[in-house]
Amino acid sequence: MLVVTDSTIINGKLSRVFDCFWDPTLWPQITPHVKQIEMIEWEDTHQRFKMSVEANGKRHDMETERIAVINERITYRQSQPPPFFDEHIGEWLFEELDEGVRVTLIHKARINEPKAREILEVGSLAEAEVLISETLKRNGQLTMSAVKATIEGDMAASEAGAGGQS
Repeated sequence: MLVVTDSTIINGKLSRVFDCFWDPTLWPQITPHVKQIEMIEWEDTHQRFKMSVEANGKRHDMETERIAVINERITYRQSQPPPFFDEHIGEWLFEELDEGVRVTLIHKARINEPKAREILEVGSLAEAEVLISETLKRNGQLTMSAVKATIEGDMAASEAGAGGQS
């Protein structure tokens, strides 16, 4: 199984950071690679949605189910992953630190080699793993960077507005 991990620190309140990752309807507005989200179910700690993502010049549609432990973790499983995956699961982890919130994203994917070679136009499983690893890391980083910019931008605007009042 291919495992890809990445993390970032966001200067913001844990609840606000968590909420931005828990609300996938925000992603098409702030990230360049998430093109569409269609919510199927949304409860306090359970979601199911369809998502269209653009990667390497191609659009990929998938369906994802997520379960949350509020302000701690979001686990996901793609019930309908892109066709070059037999399985794609993972989790977002949230850890409050003095300097902000560490967000860690862990992807775990089982690659369907024949479909990956055909769809991704690569010659081997090793090439598919490299391309998929780079894409998962890039897309995760795009989402984390977009949430970071949104939250830290909102905080800067709020502080600037508060600073001008007496």
